[in-house]
Amino acid sequence: MERILLVEPDYKNKFPPLGLMKIATYHRNKGDIIKFYKGEAPYTQIISKDRVYITTLFTFHYDITIKCISHYSKYMSSDSIFIGGIAATLLTSDFEKDTGVHNIIRRQLLSSSALGYKDNVNIDTLPLDYDILDDISYRYPAGDNYFVYTTRGCPRRCEFCAVRILEPEFKTTNEIIDQVRRVDQVYGQRRNLLVMDNNILCSPKLREIIEDIRSLGFTGEADYIWPNQFERMLGKIKRRKKFGVDYSRQVFETIDLLETFGNTLKRYPKVHSEVDEVINFIKQTDNIDKALETHSAFLSAIVEKYRSKTKMIRYVDFNQGIDARLINKRNIKILSTIPIRPFRLACDSIEDTNKFNRHRFSQSYNRHFGIRF
Repeated sequence: MERILLVEPDYKNKFPPLGLMKIATYHRNKGDIIKFYKGEAPYTQIISKDRVYITTLFTFHYDITIKCISHYSKYMSSDSIFIGGIAATLLTSDFEKDTGVHNIIRRQLLSSSALGYKDNVNIDTLPLDYDILDDISYRYPAGDNYFVYTTRGCPRRCEFCAVRILEPEFKTTNEIIDQVRRVDQVYGQRRNLLVMDNNILCSPKLREIIEDIRSLGFTGEADYIWPNQFERMLGKIKRRKKFGVDYSRQVFETIDLLETFGNTLKRYPKVHSEVDEVINFIKQTDNIDKALETHSAFLSAIVEKYRSKTKMIRYVDFNQGIDARLINKRNIKILSTIPIRPFRLACDSIEDTNKFNRHRFSQSYNRHFGIRF
């Protein structure tokens, strides 16, 4: 069993580090102990670890990232530090020169052999470990969504675009149903779907992909209800116990959740009094998480009965944008069968400005296909 530290430099970003979330799944499957840290961890958290994985994002974060890597290099040998991600792929020699670390993972992590293991697991296809996000106080604006791929790469290979280096082979994977259902099974349903493809319209299986998205409940109908958040928190605590990592913050967050929910029950005096009594008892015990477990059935039933069950629409976001050059009546009609918000229209070349503007400003066209920008 190894002790693994996953690190993201302390820059602001919208999305969680998907690569580290997959590496976390790989090491959890091996029975290893995982810890995620954003920024520069204190010495005491570093020296107890066998390996450190540091992700990199955009090249304009280079100085912050180098400072972060240098911090860990003070306390661990370079052989125990692994660097990966976008910036490390694009500026490999710079990172080697400025950090002295040579374990740099370029592009996708298609085999665990790149990490020195012999089991040859394709880490890039592993499900995301959302639990590592509870190790830190930083909250990603888009962290509570499904993150999926239906294609990788882009056949256009524009000279200015890094995708041709990061994902050189274009291929349709379309395992979206499996990706979403694995998240549902372990972590509970998310409301919205972020499709991280580079150029979805290049896929010859566009209709099949959209039909799969619809089958998952993204139809434009208001039929999604937020999961029972108390049960969701109990699941987090249970998994953290199983993984052997600290869960004290999750326990206190659960108490805060219950107190906030309890305040909404004041119009039901008897129920409010019963819940308030249980919460106060739990807070005063020496073993709060044990008391939570003991009263979980009662509290879960109350939360389920009185929580909001407002139905909402679930939305799809093609995060990298829809290629304006490839839009036609056929594929836009296919896309119009799912609720897209926002509709990101991509324009990658000044020569294609007219094509972009034709779609961007054609209000009658957009209304006809139900597209909102």
